Order: sequence, then structure tokens, then C-alpha cells
Amino acid sequence: MKAYKENIIQDIVGELGNVGIGSAATSLSSLLGRQILTTTSQVNIIDEQTFIQWKDAYEQTIGILFPLEKELNGFALFLMDEKNIREDIASIHGIDEQSENDEVLEVLMEISSILISSYLSAVASYSNLHLKIRQPAISRDMKESIINEALSNMLMLDDEAIYLIHSLKISHTYDLILMLSRKSILQVLTYLEVRE
Repeated sequence: MKAYKENIIQDIVGELGNVGIGSAATSLSSLLGRQILTTTSQVNIIDEQTFIQWKDAYEQTIGILFPLEKELNGFALFLMDEKNIREDIASIHGIDEQSENDEVLEVLMEISSILISSYLSAVASYSNLHLKIRQPAISRDMKESIINEALSNMLMLDDEAIYLIHSLKISHTYDLILMLSRKSILQVLTYLEVRE
């Protein structure tokens, strides 16, 4: 397999991420009837500092973990502060902030599924890749638990993985993190005929 410089790998992953998040924001904006603001991709290598950096950024968290398969392997992790996402769902759907967890989580799963599906559909269309999302896992837990689960799953798949982070703002800001296998990324670069 062809070797690529790290900056080339991260630039291409970032470009794919920007395509994906733009489409996801458009879909969410149509669904929710309000503007969705996003950031450009921040790309880096997963290392021993990643867990420390991520867990310091979150308190009580809801996380939804989407396994990715086919020509791009890894996980998508949507992280939300529970109090903030309850407020946003209440304002969008007229649900009381103190509603039963099942009702809130049902709306949240719908929003998250549209977000991830739109993201990956745009990436697949842009790159002609075949991508698949497996059944997501949802967790309501303290930050260390869900982040540790995501990173552990990723590092079991590939100990040289990279990640990219996007922030999305409804009323509050949430993070979408993609953790991708380096091997699958290198295969994508070869498939796209990327040159140094």
C-alpha cells in the first residue's frame, strides 16, 4: 500500500469531513426549521492524550455511538450535554424538559440518525465509497464511561487511528466525532488516486 505523508492524510480526511458536516447541517436545518451552525473539521491522531482531552470537555453526557463499515471503518460518536439537549428538544418539539427519558431519547435518536445518515451519504456521493452504519448504541452516563468505550472500541480496531471533530450548534453546541481506521483511510486515498 502506498505511503502518504501525515499532512496529506489529515487534509483528505478533513475535506471529506467538511463535505459530510455541510450536508448533515442542511438536513438538520430542514428537519428542525432553524439554522444549524457548524465548525470545520479538526483532525488529529488518536493517542494517549486524546482520552484526557475529551473527558475534560464534558460533564453529564448522552452519547450515541455509530459503528461504520465497508470502505471506511471506525465509529461516529455524537456527544451531548444532557441538560442542554433536553432544552433544545423541548424548544423544537414542544416536549417538556422533564419528560420521560424514553420520549426524549426517541426524538434524539431520530435527530442523530438523520445527522449521521446525511453525513455519510454526502461523503459516499463525493468519493464514490460504499459506507454502512450498523445499529447505534446509546448511553446516558458520565463522560469518562462513554468516551472510554468509544476510544477502546476504536483502538481495538486500529491502534493508529485518527479522529476528526465537528461542532454543531442548535441553541447549544454539541460535538460529532469520527474515529477512522488508518488502514481504511489509506485504501480510500489509493481509491481516490490521491498523489503527494
